[in-house]
Amino acid sequence: MRDAPDADNLLGTARDSLLANILPVVAPAQRREILMIANAIAIARRSLAAGEAPLLAELAALRALYPQPGGGETRSLATDAELAALNARLVRDIRRGAFDAPGCVRSTVEALLREAVVHKLRENRPKLLGAETH
Repeated sequence: MRDAPDADNLLGTARDSLLANILPVVAPAQRREILMIANAIAIARRSLAAGEAPLLAELAALRALYPQPGGGETRSLATDAELAALNARLVRDIRRGAFDAPGCVRSTVEALLREAVVHKLRENRPKLLGAETH
Protein backbone atom coordinates (compact mmCIF):
# COMPACT_ATOMS: atom_id res chain seq x y z
CA MET A 1 0.00 0.00 0.00
CA ARG A 2 1.27 3.46 -0.85
CA ASP A 3 1.20 6.26 1.67
CA ALA A 4 -0.92 9.34 1.12
CA PRO A 5 -0.81 11.49 -0.88
CA ASP A 6 -1.13 9.29 -3.93
CA ALA A 7 0.29 10.08 -7.37
CA ASP A 8 -2.91 11.76 -8.57
CA ASN A 9 -3.01 13.99 -5.50
CA LEU A 10 0.65 14.93 -5.90
CA LEU A 11 0.20 15.77 -9.57
CA GLY A 12 -2.94 17.77 -8.79
CA THR A 13 -1.17 19.76 -6.11
CA ALA A 14 1.80 20.40 -8.40
CA ARG A 15 -0.48 21.57 -11.22
CA ASP A 16 -2.53 23.81 -8.94
CA SER A 17 0.62 25.36 -7.50
CA LEU A 18 2.10 25.86 -10.94
CA LEU A 19 -1.02 27.65 -12.18
CA ALA A 20 -1.76 29.63 -9.01
CA ASN A 21 1.72 30.58 -7.83
CA ILE A 22 4.14 30.41 -10.73
CA LEU A 23 2.12 31.31 -13.82
CA PRO A 24 1.12 34.76 -12.52
CA VAL A 25 4.73 35.80 -11.90
CA VAL A 26 6.52 34.46 -14.97
CA ALA A 27 7.37 36.61 -17.94
CA PRO A 28 4.83 36.48 -20.77
CA ALA A 29 7.36 34.63 -22.94
CA GLN A 30 7.30 31.66 -20.51
CA ARG A 31 3.52 31.53 -19.95
CA ARG A 32 3.00 29.17 -22.88
CA GLU A 33 5.56 26.72 -21.47
CA ILE A 34 3.95 26.82 -18.02
CA LEU A 35 0.53 26.14 -19.57
CA MET A 36 1.98 23.24 -21.62
CA ILE A 37 3.46 21.74 -18.43
CA ALA A 38 0.13 22.15 -16.62
CA ASN A 39 -1.63 20.45 -19.55
CA ALA A 40 0.87 17.58 -19.51
CA ILE A 41 0.22 17.08 -15.80
CA ALA A 42 -3.53 17.02 -16.44
CA ILE A 43 -3.06 14.40 -19.18
CA ALA A 44 -0.90 12.29 -16.85
CA ARG A 45 -3.59 12.47 -14.16
CA ARG A 46 -6.28 11.31 -16.58
CA SER A 47 -4.03 8.51 -17.80
CA LEU A 48 -3.44 7.36 -14.22
CA ALA A 49 -7.17 7.49 -13.52
CA ALA A 50 -7.97 5.40 -16.60
CA GLY A 51 -5.40 2.79 -15.63
CA GLU A 52 -4.81 -0.23 -17.83
CA ALA A 53 -8.49 -0.85 -18.67
CA PRO A 54 -8.55 1.03 -22.01
CA LEU A 55 -5.38 -0.70 -23.23
CA LEU A 56 -6.67 -4.11 -22.16
CA ALA A 57 -9.99 -3.43 -23.89
CA GLU A 58 -8.17 -2.41 -27.08
CA LEU A 59 -6.01 -5.51 -26.89
CA ALA A 60 -9.08 -7.71 -26.39
CA ALA A 61 -10.82 -6.12 -29.39
CA LEU A 62 -7.74 -6.60 -31.57
CA ARG A 63 -7.36 -10.20 -30.40
CA ALA A 64 -11.00 -10.82 -31.32
CA LEU A 65 -10.34 -9.35 -34.77
CA TYR A 66 -7.12 -11.32 -35.16
CA PRO A 67 -7.48 -14.50 -33.07
CA GLN A 68 -4.18 -15.97 -31.94
CA PRO A 69 -3.73 -19.31 -30.20
CA GLY A 70 -2.70 -18.94 -26.58
CA GLY A 71 -3.40 -15.19 -26.25
CA GLY A 72 -3.43 -14.33 -22.55
CA GLU A 73 -5.53 -11.78 -20.74
CA THR A 74 -2.90 -10.20 -18.50
CA ARG A 75 -0.93 -7.04 -19.17
CA SER A 76 2.85 -7.24 -19.49
CA LEU A 77 5.70 -6.12 -21.68
CA ALA A 78 4.72 -8.97 -24.00
CA THR A 79 1.21 -7.56 -24.36
CA ASP A 80 2.64 -4.10 -25.07
CA ALA A 81 4.53 -5.65 -27.98
CA GLU A 82 1.45 -7.62 -29.03
CA LEU A 83 -0.71 -4.48 -28.91
CA ALA A 84 1.78 -2.61 -31.09
CA ALA A 85 2.02 -5.51 -33.54
CA LEU A 86 -1.75 -5.93 -33.80
CA ASN A 87 -2.24 -2.19 -34.32
CA ALA A 88 0.42 -2.25 -37.06
CA ARG A 89 -1.39 -5.17 -38.68
CA LEU A 90 -4.69 -3.29 -38.48
CA VAL A 91 -3.11 -0.25 -40.15
CA ARG A 92 -1.71 -2.41 -42.95
CA ASP A 93 -5.07 -4.10 -43.47
CA ILE A 94 -6.94 -0.78 -43.53
CA ARG A 95 -4.46 0.65 -46.05
CA ARG A 96 -4.82 -2.34 -48.36
CA GLY A 97 -8.64 -2.13 -48.17
CA ALA A 98 -9.26 -5.34 -46.22
CA PHE A 99 -12.30 -3.83 -44.48
CA ASP A 100 -13.73 -1.74 -47.32
CA ALA A 101 -16.71 -3.99 -48.02
CA PRO A 102 -19.70 -3.32 -45.78
CA GLY A 103 -20.33 -6.06 -43.27
CA CYS A 104 -19.80 -7.40 -39.81
CA VAL A 105 -16.00 -7.13 -39.81
CA ARG A 106 -16.09 -3.57 -41.11
CA SER A 107 -18.48 -2.46 -38.37
CA THR A 108 -16.29 -4.26 -35.80
CA VAL A 109 -13.24 -2.35 -37.05
CA GLU A 110 -15.17 0.94 -37.06
CA ALA A 111 -16.27 0.35 -33.45
CA LEU A 112 -12.71 -0.54 -32.42
CA LEU A 113 -11.33 2.63 -34.03
CA ARG A 114 -14.11 4.80 -32.60
CA GLU A 115 -13.44 3.52 -29.07
CA ALA A 116 -9.68 4.05 -29.47
CA VAL A 117 -10.24 7.66 -30.56
CA VAL A 118 -12.70 8.31 -27.72
CA HIS A 119 -10.19 6.93 -25.20
CA LYS A 120 -7.40 9.11 -26.57
CA LEU A 121 -9.66 12.17 -26.45
CA ARG A 122 -10.71 11.37 -22.86
CA GLU A 123 -7.07 11.48 -21.83
CA ASN A 124 -5.67 14.18 -24.12
CA ARG A 125 -8.52 16.52 -25.11
CA PRO A 126 -11.56 15.78 -22.93
CA LYS A 127 -13.13 19.16 -23.69
CA LEU A 128 -13.76 17.92 -27.21
CA LEU A 129 -16.00 15.23 -25.69
CA GLY A 130 -17.58 17.54 -23.14
CA ALA A 131 -15.85 15.60 -20.35
CA GLU A 132 -14.74 17.12 -17.09
CA THR A 133 -11.02 17.98 -16.92
CA HIS A 134 -8.56 17.81 -14.02
